[in-house]
Amino acid sequence: MTHLFGTDGIRGIANLELNIELVSKIGKALSLFNIKKVVIGQDTRISSPMISFCLTSSLLAMGINVYDEGVVSTPCLSLISEKLNAIGVMITASHNPFYYNGIKIFINGKKLTKEQEKFIEENINKEYSYNNDIGKYEQSNFKEKYLKKLNKHINKYNLRIGIDCANGATYLLARDIFHKITNSIYLFNNLPNGYNINDLVGSTHIETLQSYVNKYKLDIGFSYDGDGDRLICVSKQGKIINGNNIIIILARYLFDYLGYPNRSVVLTKDSNLGIIKHLESLNIKVFLSDIGDSNVRALMDKENIVLGGEDSGHIITPYSIYGDGILTSLILLNALHHMNKGLDDLIENIKLYPFLKYNIDKYKKEILNNELVIDLIKEIKYIFGNDGVILIRASGTEDLIRVYLCHKEQEKLDKYNKLLLKCFDKVGKYYER
Repeated sequence: MTHLFGTDGIRGIANLELNIELVSKIGKALSLFNIKKVVIGQDTRISSPMISFCLTSSLLAMGINVYDEGVVSTPCLSLISEKLNAIGVMITASHNPFYYNGIKIFINGKKLTKEQEKFIEENINKEYSYNNDIGKYEQSNFKEKYLKKLNKHINKYNLRIGIDCANGATYLLARDIFHKITNSIYLFNNLPNGYNINDLVGSTHIETLQSYVNKYKLDIGFSYDGDGDRLICVSKQGKIINGNNIIIILARYLFDYLGYPNRSVVLTKDSNLGIIKHLESLNIKVFLSDIGDSNVRALMDKENIVLGGEDSGHIITPYSIYGDGILTSLILLNALHHMNKGLDDLIENIKLYPFLKYNIDKYKKEILNNELVIDLIKEIKYIFGNDGVILIRASGTEDLIRVYLCHKEQEKLDKYNKLLLKCFDKVGKYYER
């Protein structure tokens, strides 16, 4: 069986790993779901139109009607898929550099289950027959359904607001929405050219927005990633407000001001223990899921929880199925207004534990199967106990190993990180790229 899907859809270097032969096969495999409507959206990468045209041709040849939404955000595409009772395909590599691209697939607004992903993988090389049943193609504008949803959360504020669009999929939607909110809107990185998406901008390069907030003396800044499902903020004082901090603020708003029951949130297993302790001090129970917003969503559904997300900025609220950067921005603005406080005030007492977070690209991911590495990770987990976290995994979106360590004592954190790196060096000669 061909392995295609990672943490969030299919992803690879465009025209090499994600080439037109593979894209064509994916389109044909989607016909097996017996849904005759597919809506396609894309981000602003140079390769996105190529992939869209290829996917469209494949679908049409299988008798499926295609609605082409052009450049929209992933949350927008998801909602359109739900409203049309259609398959939704978003062509994007999210936060990755321009030379990557990917495919996120929705059915009636929801991401594929593991079983559905496996079904596509099992049928990706299937032989298909053709007949005279050719689908219809239409350039559509169903994004109005998404804008109508956002309008319910729009209020007018006398604020100087900055938006970093990452030269990505939100560059038009954000403009249309935030011009309704304030007369002092500052749009940054909203001139995509196919190559500059996520290029030292957006939620994965928040220092860029920090500089804008300081330079233009803004009241608040919002930064999105390439496909618009993440949000990271910058406060008036230039402080970075990551996803878990946003969740704390929204938890106080939803539970204390709006009266939502079940004072619980879902975070991921790489969350800082300081965040968890702070939530618990607010009488909010924390559930931990595996990495990925689909895993967060699944645990939220299981425990009947209305708020969850990842520190990277995927934040799921009662008003969205998955992360939505623009929508979360609107909810956060309303929360700040009703609580009559600024971001700096609301994060003042949140104390993070010391942590280390980095990527390793020197070794193949198979190094994580080495017995010495496995034993050391187990040992560190045991020693850390309830005072720390160690999470080491192969990235589901890039060819990297992601390392996260957190402990209440900096000295202990540094000590065991050195042991870990020493272990990697010891066995690494067998796993070098």
